[in-house]
Amino acid sequence: MCLYVRFWFSQPFVGNKPAGNLSISAGILFSGSVISKALRMLKFMNICGISMSSYINHQKFYLYPAIGHVRHNYQNDYDNDIQQQQRSVTLGGDGRADTPGHSAKFGSYTMLDLDEGVVVGIQFVQSNEVKSSCHMEKEGLQRSLEFFKHHNIKIKTLVTDRHVQIKKKKGQREYGRYHLCI
Repeated sequence: MCLYVRFWFSQPFVGNKPAGNLSISAGILFSGSVISKALRMLKFMNICGISMSSYINHQKFYLYPAIGHVRHNYQNDYDNDIQQQQRSVTLGGDGRADTPGHSAKFGSYTMLDLDEGVVVGIQFVQSNEVKSSCHMEKEGLQRSLEFFKHHNIKIKTLVTDRHVQIKKKKGQREYGRYHLCI
């Protein structure tokens, strides 16, 4: 009778999760690949991989929190650097909706520091938070400006498009206290 037992694992573990499985999920998510196509490719190549439910769990419990953590740290570093340098920023912003036209349900407004060439803020707006979906871009801009005001970041110039809710009116030179370039 043999009392010797040996366990062999084909990949290292991170906690109790196989590191290769997390890497597959991260690679699919971060590359922008479609999960169903990526898993089908692995299946056609006879490569054992993860399931759809494993991918969803990896996203929920590991990948999205990691992205949020990195983004939060990056945002704090950016805010601290700007405040220490005591400089005003030149921002560019634009909104995007999930569908073109006047029936969008979700929208996002992205702000970039044009001097540094980096994304410094993203605001998400749902159409039921505003009067109608065509007001989502203006709401996203207002939330973005509030964010910068809350973090004591001075805005030198705001560059945006001529969205109907944002564009400057005839004779108007500023949007709030910011110089508006359109």
